[in-house]
Amino acid sequence: LNESNFIFIDDSEIYKFKSITYLPYKNHNYLFQTNLKLKINNLIKQNLLTNIEYKNSYDDICIIKCNNYELNLVNNNDGFDIKEIKNYVENKNLKLIDPFNLTEIDLINILYNCKTFTVSWGTAFHKNIVYLSKKCKKINVIIKKGSEYEDQVRKYSAVNNLSNIDGFEVSYEILDKLN
Repeated sequence: LNESNFIFIDDSEIYKFKSITYLPYKNHNYLFQTNLKLKINNLIKQNLLTNIEYKNSYDDICIIKCNNYELNLVNNNDGFDIKEIKNYVENKNLKLIDPFNLTEIDLINILYNCKTFTVSWGTAFHKNIVYLSKKCKKINVIIKKGSEYEDQVRKYSAVNNLSNIDGFEVSYEILDKLN
């Protein structure tokens, strides 16, 4: 990625682009695109972390899909109830992160600096794995029992080693309810 191709956006300006380059994002899945993840991680280190004041430092963070959330457009019951999620993070001493109430830069910083990442399988996992650094020692992936995600995990794990992704220790739990 050539740094000169990036524009730092100013909220007060209106931009008209002649062309835009999109990063590949096939099937919401960066899991096995190691080179792309490394490029994104280096870009974050070189351009984002050095140019902003880091605000939050949470070691053990959590992003779990919520069925009750107004932006859950599919409403396919692949997530968990908000009360369950809040009890779960309290019992596990996790910091619940709501990506919809953060800037992407703040989210990147939180993820880049965390030590453990608990996340539900789906976009929350596949999109955000590129933001993790070697500071993260453990990824806990939660899958809703009986969901389409349960089938996806079984298919992926049949052909791939999902317990170690780019040096991250990854565990998976298929749960009917969060406890």
